[in-house]
Amino acid sequence: GDSFDGITWQWGEGPVVNGALTTPRDITGYLATLKVREVLTGTVALHLDSDVQGGLTIVGAQGKVVLQATPTKMLAGSLAAGTDYVYDIQVKSPDASIITTLTKGKFRVDAQQADA
Repeated sequence: GDSFDGITWQWGEGPVVNGALTTPRDITGYLATLKVREVLTGTVALHLDSDVQGGLTIVGAQGKVVLQATPTKMLAGSLAAGTDYVYDIQVKSPDASIITTLTKGKFRVDAQQADA
């Protein structure tokens, strides 16, 4: 199965030096969520977070959100072959006064391929 283990997003200011922002935003205590929805119906097919659902980890002082979507996590969702999806990853402050989308996009699930 597919794995998206270790993909990292960083939130902050300033230029990128050696692959990291020079002034990361401290997101300690924030909640990160990933939601994947079917394009046609809007139905949530996969939900990961940095709390109960798991699959996302926050490295607060570095302003990083790390996706750890192992094959087991991916298969836990209801992603179907031949279906188009949209996704977003958001972070929310503890008091919900700040909600920011780190990334969003679209993808299509093709027929599952056997591992080599």
